[in-house]
Amino acid sequence: MARVVWHVPVTVTGRTTALRLFRHRDGRRCAVGFSSAGALADLLGTGQAAVELGEPALRALTAPLGVDELVLDPRLVAQPVAGGADRPAAAPVSALHLVPGAPGPEEARPLQALARVSYGPVPLDFDRLAAEFPAVQSGLALAGDADLELRLACTGPEELRAVSIALLRAGAAHVRIDLVLRALIPGQPALRSVP
Repeated sequence: MARVVWHVPVTVTGRTTALRLFRHRDGRRCAVGFSSAGALADLLGTGQAAVELGEPALRALTAPLGVDELVLDPRLVAQPVAGGADRPAAAPVSALHLVPGAPGPEEARPLQALARVSYGPVPLDFDRLAAEFPAVQSGLALAGDADLELRLACTGPEELRAVSIALLRAGAAHVRIDLVLRALIPGQPALRSVP
């Protein structure tokens, strides 16, 4: 039996690679996988980083996060069903918030930031924060000066300020916000001939 691998989108920050999670329209989180690198690039763009994982490995990574739904080859907008006089046309169905050709998360939420959070006496509930604030795109649990790093995509300074205040009210001892100027993606090394 052939080993089935999924091409799974990830976020790469420095030397850290984190699984990228998505949301259904009703707010439930899910992980996605693609049957080919081409299918992933068609939907998320050629710059989207990905790793190859089998379904059991992907489930093992998402289970501790409370994410039990996996979507293979998501189709963002289904073909409408033609309706007759006695049956209305079905509304388009979408597995995820993304729509090809529509503004991506970075365009709809142009203010990108990283929030480095140090816990107070009680750790913060990441799932509650992610559900309450759409600006929270992903998070990394850290060992070091900070306990948690959140990748934020905000609509503007007001939302960034609201998220920062909410983190402090939720029990964070310290919150440091760094604005993201641009994403850096490694290119092909330029080779020069040696004389």
